[in-house]
Amino acid sequence: MDYRLLASLITYIGIIIFCIYIYKNYIHSLYFENKKKQQKIIVGFILILVLVSITSSFISNYLNNANYWLIIYNTLGAFLNFDKSIETDNVLVQTLSDIARMTAILSTASFIGGEFFSYILRRNQKLLAIRKYKKIIAVYTDYDEDSSFIKKIHKDGYYVVVIKDNYDFYNNTEYNLIIFQNDSEGINFYAKYKDKFLNKKVTLVLNEYDSSSLNQDEVKILNISQLIAKDYWLSSHSLIQYFDSCNDNKHLDIAIIGLNNIGKDIFKTAILDNIYSTKQQINYHLWGNINDFESINYDINGSADRILSYDKIIYHEEYVLNQKSLNCLNKCQRIIICDSKDSYVCQEIIRKNNNANDIHLYDNDLAILMSVTNNINSMNVSSFGSFDNFFSFENMFEEDKELLAKKINMFYQKEYNPKANDLNEEWYKIDGYSKRSCIACADYSKVRKLYLKDNKVNGNIDSILCELEHNRWCRFMIIEGYSYDSELEKLTKKRDAINKKHGCLVPFDRLSDYEKLKDLNVLKYIDNED
Repeated sequence: MDYRLLASLITYIGIIIFCIYIYKNYIHSLYFENKKKQQKIIVGFILILVLVSITSSFISNYLNNANYWLIIYNTLGAFLNFDKSIETDNVLVQTLSDIARMTAILSTASFIGGEFFSYILRRNQKLLAIRKYKKIIAVYTDYDEDSSFIKKIHKDGYYVVVIKDNYDFYNNTEYNLIIFQNDSEGINFYAKYKDKFLNKKVTLVLNEYDSSSLNQDEVKILNISQLIAKDYWLSSHSLIQYFDSCNDNKHLDIAIIGLNNIGKDIFKTAILDNIYSTKQQINYHLWGNINDFESINYDINGSADRILSYDKIIYHEEYVLNQKSLNCLNKCQRIIICDSKDSYVCQEIIRKNNNANDIHLYDNDLAILMSVTNNINSMNVSSFGSFDNFFSFENMFEEDKELLAKKINMFYQKEYNPKANDLNEEWYKIDGYSKRSCIACADYSKVRKLYLKDNKVNGNIDSILCELEHNRWCRFMIIEGYSYDSELEKLTKKRDAINKKHGCLVPFDRLSDYEKLKDLNVLKYIDNED
């Protein structure tokens, strides 16, 4: 048994394993964080040079009858150019020795050069990219790098650095986006690294958490499903087309299929903002998991039967493709499919929609719409919720979605403190309930703008708009868990926050002139500021 050969092979195998380990855990991250194919090839090429050098050196020294320690010495020494040269007449041995020396020098130089380039790249990425891209955005996430929202940001001309492991890699980037699949992870991540983001623009994207319940002193929070729902009802798919005036006793049936995050927010936003007439009757038909419905009912404090006005909430336990459900769907003026993952269900609903009612499909990248409408007459089918509308630079970092809500809060704060003048400072002082109240008031102002734009207000415009606003406020308060208290109605202070009672949860005509005037002043202030 040639122990020299055995020891050399064991050492050689150990070096190969070490190289693989280095590649997986160190060298690759040393060069590029994004782990793209071409970057792996560069690092892999360097390691191939290393292995070629080691292999050639092992074989040449072994064939030249060098002892074990000389083999190891020459193999390692080749990388620093201090190995003992082999003097032999054997052409193969000499050739392998020369290959070992050249590849060793080349791999060493490549590694040092690569490390230097990597250092310069990490420290000066902003300077290198600024010529080609508008701005650099660091995205801290656990999503894949080819996720649609990342593609959208890059497509808009921004350099996107996706950071999934080394979280202080781009701590000098001015614009930072934090988006995790689990909201808690995103919130905890920001809390942990908050100091690194001081004086930076930071946006935290959430899927479920209510942003108004979080302290937002240093970070902008975007709840995508809430943004989609508000855009749906208040902009792209408003119900204003169905109403001729504020006194229209229109009867509508709206179907919402799927009670996931999008479905829940679509429903809750509809309850809060779809107030177009003092005599309207909108029936909301819901299909989805019973546990999700119970969750919604809990979120609105069991107020499904106390929403005030003639609107109704109807939960359907039967399968959505059951004949009974299909009959109901055919009576609906609008069908909103929020859970569009099951293409068969979507296709069947579209196919069996005999009355050609409007069908709106949640589809963040438009891929589902193409698949489910293939070979189907789908003139009445459209999509909503595309990420193109929400992952814009303005949406993420510049536009203050809560600006009007902050101004409304300032209006109220000045009643108690005339010296108040800092919007953000006063906003951060108030609790989650007050923030939600101001945000809901600001959102509904868009409905008023639609009315005024289309001249659909008949009669005393101030009185009608105030009544609609009061109805909206009553819905908000009931959803927050408040109920009417006759004793509070007689007092100057109408609200009991501890017991969640309020004296103004009454029909509009029962309000005092003072309360009506206060509502009117708020509306005029909002219309001037918006």
